[in-house]
Amino acid sequence: MVPRPFLSSTNEYCLKDGIDLVDAGAKYNIGPVLTGIGLGVTANSLAAIKKLVFDAKITDMKTLIGAIDNDWVGYDELREAAKSAPKYGNDDDYVDDIARELANHYYKETHSYKDINGNRFLSAFMGISNYLPTGKVVGATPDGRKATMPLSEGVSPEAGTDISTPLAAMRSAAKINQDIHSGGTLLNLRLNHDLVNTKRGQSNLGAMIQSFFALGAFHIQFNTISTEVLKVAQENPGEYKDLLVRVAGYSTQFVNLSRSMQDAIIARTAHESF
Repeated sequence: MVPRPFLSSTNEYCLKDGIDLVDAGAKYNIGPVLTGIGLGVTANSLAAIKKLVFDAKITDMKTLIGAIDNDWVGYDELREAAKSAPKYGNDDDYVDDIARELANHYYKETHSYKDINGNRFLSAFMGISNYLPTGKVVGATPDGRKATMPLSEGVSPEAGTDISTPLAAMRSAAKINQDIHSGGTLLNLRLNHDLVNTKRGQSNLGAMIQSFFALGAFHIQFNTISTEVLKVAQENPGEYKDLLVRVAGYSTQFVNLSRSMQDAIIARTAHESF
């Protein structure tokens, strides 16, 4: 592991004993965090297989694999059926139960290993913006996603697939056992600006967040900038240098983001009602 001399210099035990943080120089040491990427896409994909192949029997596994191998080209009708299958983020147990089982498995597998200092690895769904480059090396998936498109980040729904309400998306995320993922669990949502532009709307948002935490959730953050404003900012960056957006665990000027990251934020569902 890479030494961390600056951080170590801020810890009294590292200084006293002359031992770096990565060599367990602190009094209390925790294991490294492994961040899961694509929870929503994976849950959606397994739900699509379950629905199309086993329950509705719309297709067989061989045909579905062929569609994926061909990036859905020539399989338009089947792709529409896959996109219509239940999607995580809509408070639908058909797919939410799969997401919870995936998250539990990820924790158990991650936590079964120890680092060189004997600390168990910790799990997280808190991936900043790494769901974009990871998506670029992942082929098409059974949920209708095309090859190289972004995966889903944190415990957030796949962009654009949470077509119900923000409350439904929050209920889906809260079904995941977030207590065990001590590295963090992040839910990103977009709200229409008009939804929180009044005192009543802001009060409703506060109540919604309290309800989310009461369900056992950990971390949620919002963007409330309209799609129209974001698209105008893309084309006229000089006029929107002070436009801040929440990306995933950090905020920054929208115009300083890459085009692909800007598109990924715009692609998130802009919920218009609670």
